[in-house]
Amino acid sequence: MALEFTTSYIQDSVAVFRYYKRLAERAMEQVTEAQLFEALDDEANSIAVIVKHMTGNMRSRWTDFLTTDGEKPDRNRDGEFVDPPETRAALMKAWEDGWACLFGAIEPLTHHHDSRGGALGDAGDQPAGGALPASCGADCAAGEAFLRRRMAISQRAAEQVGGVQPEGGGGRGEPAITDPKLQ
Repeated sequence: MALEFTTSYIQDSVAVFRYYKRLAERAMEQVTEAQLFEALDDEANSIAVIVKHMTGNMRSRWTDFLTTDGEKPDRNRDGEFVDPPETRAALMKAWEDGWACLFGAIEPLTHHHDSRGGALGDAGDQPAGGALPASCGADCAAGEAFLRRRMAISQRAAEQVGGVQPEGGGGRGEPAITDPKLQ
């Protein structure tokens, strides 16, 4: 991850959030629309469900995050795991809305914004209540989840077509796996 760290915790946090947002977007770009909505098994969530959950989390956690607890009373967390948006376009709009809430909350901040009187993040200082690192841990993990999801889909496709990814599967006709028996 090529990031330039500064002496501002807030600037660094925004840069890390942007990095992971883009990482997840690149993973979503590499799957078909049908794959966005496909769960690998009964215990897994589809990418669309993960996106819906993340957008609910970002809205809840970042709305008025300096003055209210992260979990808002109007949030229907269980509802985030059913009935995701039905198209890639609708899913990406929800995705952008969630990130707009996050960036709208933290980009205007300065180190003077801690509502309890402390500093929000000169390098080395603990930010207010750990708000930024805690959310980064949850939201950034999604980037890794999307990449794992894409890898699983690619491997399954490779197994179905003899080790070479089909057109549009994110590959360039290259072997999807390194097992010579399947190539």
